[in-house]
Amino acid sequence: MTAEDTFKKYAENWIENNITNVVPIIGSGVNMQAATLEGKKQLLNWDTLIKEIISEFGISASELPTSFLRKWETVLRIVAVNTRGYQPYATEKDLQKKVQGILNSFEEDSKNYSLYKTILDVGFKDIISLNFDRSLSLAGNTKSVKSLSDQKSKDAVTLYRHSQLNNPNSTRIWYPHGDTKRLDTIKLGIRKYGIYINWIESLRGSYMNRWYEEDQKYCNYNRRDWIPPTEWDHIIRTQSITPNWVDIFKSAPLLFIGCSLLPDEWPLWYLLNQRARQTAFLDQKGSPDNRPETVVLSAGSQKPQHLLNSPEYIVNIHFETYDKMWETVLDFFEKNRL
Repeated sequence: MTAEDTFKKYAENWIENNITNVVPIIGSGVNMQAATLEGKKQLLNWDTLIKEIISEFGISASELPTSFLRKWETVLRIVAVNTRGYQPYATEKDLQKKVQGILNSFEEDSKNYSLYKTILDVGFKDIISLNFDRSLSLAGNTKSVKSLSDQKSKDAVTLYRHSQLNNPNSTRIWYPHGDTKRLDTIKLGIRKYGIYINWIESLRGSYMNRWYEEDQKYCNYNRRDWIPPTEWDHIIRTQSITPNWVDIFKSAPLLFIGCSLLPDEWPLWYLLNQRARQTAFLDQKGSPDNRPETVVLSAGSQKPQHLLNSPEYIVNIHFETYDKMWETVLDFFEKNRL
């Protein structure tokens, strides 16, 4: 079966079960494709962002590790060492300001890109953006970012931050890594990722407590011994609790687009592992087909080695070329616009 056929098989299932429940998780590849469709030659991804920063400090790219997180940490240390009396935490804040500035300029240029409008017009209930820029929400004419929580820690704020669009489904766009609207939410580097997992775990624990409670109620009322995902996704999304992206990530079908899901993404992999452990319960009942899908799209001459053999129940749909991948994805979006 070709990648196109495999994708269409999943797409047909999503459409049948209400496509707006699917949660697209978008990475920098979406920004690059959006710019490409507009004929832009200057494409912004994490490599070009780092290159723009290091050029100011005379750092050579050959001095840096291959991992993006470690590139950031290496740049941070080099700048701190070369600046007398400059503590690393101050270096980090200044580098984040530079990232914010670069992305603010990108937002102004990109908010009218057609790809963002195409994605928003599907009317997904939730979209998770792994990018710091707010191009997607600006394309939907939404400038504000909400943090509907009494949590004061700046390390926890990104669990709740989102933009909400004024469309039929009140689409929420979440920023797990932070956003350009608030500098101190931006999460770059190993230290911030490590701290973040503690906060993610606190929400995951609360989520599972609710899930077990609802499971017991469902068993008592219906003489069934597990909740189909269509039921518990509805329960989690509609309960009157503080909205956060962790609950959504745990319960919904996920579609990663323009995101390679590299091992650097520690918080996401932690949650994917916990999500897989939870849904293994469905296999015990002989119903793996009811498990919400985790689909990662990729393209190129080689399949991503870290996604071989379906880790954490991930389905990697790999296309021969990026053009073919985007042709298939755009056709899917266009056919399902509200």
